[in-house]
Amino acid sequence: NANGWYNAPVTVSFSCFDALSTLASCSAPITLSGQGANQPANGTATDLAGNAARVTTLINIDLTPPVVSIGGITNGGVYFLHNVPTPTYSASDALSGMASSSATLTRPGAISGAGKYTYRVTATDNAGNATVLIAVYYVVYRWGGFSSPSQGGSFDPGATVQIHFTLYDANFAAVSNASGYLLVDGQAVSGATFTGSSGGYGYKFKTTGLAAGPHVLQANLDDLTVHQVLIFITGSSLSPGSATLSTSTVRAGGSLTMSGGGFAAGAAVSVYLGNQLLATTTANASGSVSVVVSIPAGTAPGTYFIQLIGAAPSSGVTRDDYRTLTITR
Repeated sequence: NANGWYNAPVTVSFSCFDALSTLASCSAPITLSGQGANQPANGTATDLAGNAARVTTLINIDLTPPVVSIGGITNGGVYFLHNVPTPTYSASDALSGMASSSATLTRPGAISGAGKYTYRVTATDNAGNATVLIAVYYVVYRWGGFSSPSQGGSFDPGATVQIHFTLYDANFAAVSNASGYLLVDGQAVSGATFTGSSGGYGYKFKTTGLAAGPHVLQANLDDLTVHQVLIFITGSSLSPGSATLSTSTVRAGGSLTMSGGGFAAGAAVSVYLGNQLLATTTANASGSVSVVVSIPAGTAPGTYFIQLIGAAPSSGVTRDDYRTLTITR
């Protein structure tokens, strides 16, 4: 190339000519496949009179792309808002040397600065070899929790539920410029958005149309986290209880053991993460269950409700053992 370097094996061919006598020999093409600077390719031509001419050309070959490293942040890292390190990079090439390097940072659209960041580094050496290295990291809020409704709270059909929660930055200062929206039982509620104020985030949700029994209210935030609260609409034959988890925090793609009791012997018991069915099992003779549950790898981080639901010993009664579970990246 213009820098005098090749980034692939090079075949050198020789053109031989004699103006008076006939050529006797001309060197065959030579292929250089190894890396290195100033590698000689020698050619010789002779004529029938015994005259010889020799030529040497020097070839530079670099097959190895530049070495790039990213510092400051880690790929897949999660940082609290207002305490995010600055991404940096270094690029080097041991043979042909660096021709250029640059970095771009793609930011999320959230006004607060929370969300997914993509840091992309491109480096090219003098032979034209290129390296692209990408690191993705996330900026999130500190979740302050739901102040209302209370977890597992009961409401009459058609009642209005006041949903309220708070968000903080890395220094526990209140964040008032985040945004989010409400889902009920996995379905987005039209027009139900959360906007901030100095007191947090709120929305009044009317439960008209919800059947008696458990329902999952979920806040999806612009930092790509989700947070759930479980409520019950009165009127169903329901026996709520508390489940036991082997861990209260698990990574997406990980697993945990969930246990509960109060079910009818031999009853089919379903495991739900929010509204997502994860597994089914069968209660033993004493009405207890213990099941290993795998969390889907693509699950968004946040706070969830995980439930064991199955028939209770009393006819027509459903047992619902539940617990809060935190899922991380």
